[in-house]
Amino acid sequence: MRIVHELDREKWSDFVFRHPRGNVFQSFEMYDVYRNTEGYEPVLVAVLNDNDDVLGVLLSVVQTELSFFIKDLTARAVVWGGPLVKDDDVAVMNALLGSYDDTVKSMALYTEFRNLWDTSVDIASFEKNGYGRHEHLNFLVDLSRGRDETFSRLSSSKRRQVRRGMEKSEIVIARDEQEIKDYYSVLHKYYSEVIKKPLPPLSFFQNFERIMRPNEKGLTFLIKNSGEIIGGIVCPITKNCVQNVIYELYVVGSRDHDSLFPSVLATWAPLEWGASNGFDHFDFMGAGRPGVSYGVREFKAKFGGELISYGRFKKIHRPTLNGLSQVGFRLWQLLH
Repeated sequence: MRIVHELDREKWSDFVFRHPRGNVFQSFEMYDVYRNTEGYEPVLVAVLNDNDDVLGVLLSVVQTELSFFIKDLTARAVVWGGPLVKDDDVAVMNALLGSYDDTVKSMALYTEFRNLWDTSVDIASFEKNGYGRHEHLNFLVDLSRGRDETFSRLSSSKRRQVRRGMEKSEIVIARDEQEIKDYYSVLHKYYSEVIKKPLPPLSFFQNFERIMRPNEKGLTFLIKNSGEIIGGIVCPITKNCVQNVIYELYVVGSRDHDSLFPSVLATWAPLEWGASNGFDHFDFMGAGRPGVSYGVREFKAKFGGELISYGRFKKIHRPTLNGLSQVGFRLWQLLH
C-alpha cells in the first residue's frame, strides 16, 4: 500500500460509484466545490496498491470562518460519508486515518466524522486512532414507493400545509446565478437573526450550482411566490451502484412568509422530486443528540422518516486552542 494526496479523477469516480457506500460527499466534484470556496480547504487521502488500484478514499474539508476575528479559532474539519474502504479492510482503514491525522492536525482544531451508515465495524480503528464516538440522531425517508405513498406518510398537518402552500407558491429548480443570490439572502438573514451560527460564503452555493448540477450531483430547489424567492433547499445527490439518495444540506423558509409555509414546501420539494425520479431515500443529515431537546428534530419527524443513529466520531487535534475557540464562538454570537 501507498498513501497519496492526489488521485486520477476517473479512478476516483469509478471507486466511489462502485463502492456500496459510495456517496457524493467523497466525490471529486465535491472536492472542487470546497477548493473554490473561500475559507474552505479540502484534504484528500487515498490508499493505492502496487498496481495503482484505489483501496480507500477519505475526503475532508477544513472550514474557517472568514468573519471571525481570529480565524485559527474556527478551523475545524468535517468528513461526510467517509472513509470509503474496499472490502472493509482494517489495514487500509488504519492507513487512511493515520495519514489523515498527520496531515490535518496542524490545520484544524478537531475533526468530526458525520456517518451516513452503520459504522460499528469501524469503531476499533477509530478508537485506535484516538477518536471518540457519540450518538447523533437522523431521519431517513423511504422514497422507493413513489410520490403518493411518500406524501401519505407525512403527518396530517404537513400534508395540509403543503397543499395550502402550493395554492400560492411554486417549487422550481434553480437555474441561474441571480436565483442562487436571492436564495442566499433569505438563508443569510435566517442564520444571522435566528440560528446565530456561521454560514458558508455565497461562493459555496455558487460553486455547488456551477459544479454539481451539470454533473447530476446536486440540485437547489426554490420556493417562489409571485416571482419572489421565499425559501429553498440545497440537495447533494448520490447515484452509485446500489442506491440513489438525495440529502438535505441547507434549507430555509422566510419567516416573513410563514403563512405560506415555505420551509415545509422546501423540505417537501426533494421528497417529491426524489420519489418521482427513482430515488431510494431522502437523508435529513442530522436530527441532534438523543435526550437533548431540539425543535428541528420535531419538525423533521413529521415527514415520514425512520429515526436512526449512526453516530459521529470526533478527535480534538489542538486541545488548548479548541478550548479558547468555545469562548471565542460565544463572543462571536454576542457580536452578531
